[in-house]
Amino acid sequence: MSAGWKAWLSPRVRVLLPLGLVSGLPLPLTSGTLQAWLVDSQIGVGEIGAITAFVGLPYSIKIFWSPLVDAAPFGFLDRRRAWMLSSLIAAALCVLALSWLRPDQALLPVVHMVLALAVFSATFDIAFDGYRAATLRGDAERGAGVGASVFSYRIGMLLSGAAALWMSESLPWSQVFWVLAGVILVFGAAGVFWAPAADDDSQRPRTIREAVVDPLRSFFGQSGAWIALPFILFYKLSDIFAGLLTTAFLLSVGFTKGDVAVVSKGVGLMASIAGGVAGGVLVSLWGLRASLWAGAVVMTLSNLGFLALTWTGADSLVLAAVVVIENLAGGVGTAAFVAYLLSLTQRQFAATQYAALTSLMVLPRLMVGNAGYLQETWGWRAYFLASVAAALPSFLLIPWAARAKPDQPSEAV
Repeated sequence: MSAGWKAWLSPRVRVLLPLGLVSGLPLPLTSGTLQAWLVDSQIGVGEIGAITAFVGLPYSIKIFWSPLVDAAPFGFLDRRRAWMLSSLIAAALCVLALSWLRPDQALLPVVHMVLALAVFSATFDIAFDGYRAATLRGDAERGAGVGASVFSYRIGMLLSGAAALWMSESLPWSQVFWVLAGVILVFGAAGVFWAPAADDDSQRPRTIREAVVDPLRSFFGQSGAWIALPFILFYKLSDIFAGLLTTAFLLSVGFTKGDVAVVSKGVGLMASIAGGVAGGVLVSLWGLRASLWAGAVVMTLSNLGFLALTWTGADSLVLAAVVVIENLAGGVGTAAFVAYLLSLTQRQFAATQYAALTSLMVLPRLMVGNAGYLQETWGWRAYFLASVAAALPSFLLIPWAARAKPDQPSEAV
């Protein structure tokens, strides 16, 4: 058996399956699944859009407390597993708390609890990413570990996205939340205690300069760094704009939650995985700049599919085509974009710089947080036309952003 296949059997890789699942599960609870729950509770589209953008904030700003997670030890386990265990228990308790809340009676406590869930979920992600970097050994094991965790991450999203919507067709939302909290606790705790201990506690950062200042100073000292920042903000803005209210839109058109679960969340998730693979092939064959152009074009054009649904109504065949095309395009664009982010990192600061860049990558959710009010004023057709127009800045920035290169490209990521 080759070293590449043996790596998949490593205990350090196998344990990433339950941990990756727990990492991916909370995200739909702060976006699509949350939207379906709020629609069922007769909350307006404008409020839903603002809430969805707001509760996603912790994923954008996790860089601000990532040095704490990376440096602060606990009195039990090693620090990385201790942070993972503590944050997943807190996340599960937040999901349990949602089972006792009613958005139609008191919306603000729901928002606060989902925001707390996002904070603990983002904290788990920081610790999980650090654990992978500390334990995986060699290129073969790192490749197998990333593959295992990404696959299980998508399964976690499927459980709290498609499966949760399917369950909500026959069960009250309170019971759905109980099931999801149980999955987080069982799989998360099993993964943490099954996981081999990380052995890098002695290498943790000891000063603020080591944890924060040196990586950021080095990044901004690169030529092209400042043009990279607005490009990161705008490249996926059009895609995020259209996707912000997808669940609310499909339900308003006349599709059932079951339709959304099977087609939008199920088939769409598979298409996004296929799109990611296709995007990786394009980067390999065409290079980074051409792939960025291809991703920007297909993501923008795919938004027109939602515009078509405003005329066809609840047509299942059209929905399937739109969802497949949109997710394939999103996968292609995301693969090119991640390759671009990796190209910006430097070998000696790859982990910290990549965490900062990925935090910035999801900030556009806040930029379109009030887009729901545009829909309430002008309707869905104007909303999706505006999502197409939101792609213009990225097209203008690609020629300059693709030239940005670090002084020392990372070979470790």
